[in-house]
Amino acid sequence: MKESNIEIYSLNDVIRIMGMNHQSEGLHIYTDAEIVQWRKFQKPYRPDYYTILITAAGKVSYQLNMSCFPAQTNSVIIISPSTVVQVVEMDEDVEMFALSFTTDFFRNSAMDKNNFNAIAFFASKEIVNFQIEAGEREDIISLIKQLKKLNSDRTSSLFRAEIIQHTFSSMIYRIAAQFKIATQHTSLQIKRKEEMALRFFNLLKENFNAQRKVSYYANALFITPGHLTKTLKEVSGKTARGLIDDAILFEARVLLSNSKLSISQIAIILGFSEQSILGKFFKKLTGLSPTDYRKSNNNLLFN
Repeated sequence: MKESNIEIYSLNDVIRIMGMNHQSEGLHIYTDAEIVQWRKFQKPYRPDYYTILITAAGKVSYQLNMSCFPAQTNSVIIISPSTVVQVVEMDEDVEMFALSFTTDFFRNSAMDKNNFNAIAFFASKEIVNFQIEAGEREDIISLIKQLKKLNSDRTSSLFRAEIIQHTFSSMIYRIAAQFKIATQHTSLQIKRKEEMALRFFNLLKENFNAQRKVSYYANALFITPGHLTKTLKEVSGKTARGLIDDAILFEARVLLSNSKLSISQIAIILGFSEQSILGKFFKKLTGLSPTDYRKSNNNLLFN
């Protein structure tokens, strides 16, 4: 399926494209040789699942939501659904481990979903990228290897699903502990205001190209527009209007990097009734017309 002319891939799509054997439903673990196959994805795409990447040696650079994220030794990167993803550079001898899982798999895991300290990094609207100690990296990779063996072995079915879920949960708790250490100066408790902001961001991700009024999001959250704007300003530093504009602008920038789309087509995709309205919106926020932005952009996403 497509959204805004950027492919959306399910976990099953990726497994099929990479020519891998299917593991258990909703969970797939990758080793070095399989990760190298990600080079098959020449264009950016949006996954509809989570991926956790751990680098043991070597270097990989990712383009995530138009920003570059280098993954070096002992790096952990967590990619959330709908992130625009592209592999920019990958060492031939890179040593990496990764696991991808669907929202349904995570929901059915043995984790305590009310323990916000443990799942805070899944709630972040930013790309999660942090370093861990080498010893912890080895322990986490050991769990990943156990998980892959369980996930790939269908000969033993007795309590297989339960063992997979608990091994998965153990690994997530280990990563969560390292995330908390890496961000110890930041409160990880998701308070009421942060929870409201998270719900807003989830709504915005699904509706920004069709719903641009602050009142729509406020009504969906059962609060007043003023209260929504005040809360978002306190949590993110931006107003509701500003965040809506940011979402539209980001998508416009991604689409303008695709030279196969005309500006009039982009205007339609983004829900603008006329190309000129998109032009005024874009120039107000960037100082450039869509045409000038396209000329000055280095097309990194689509080269």
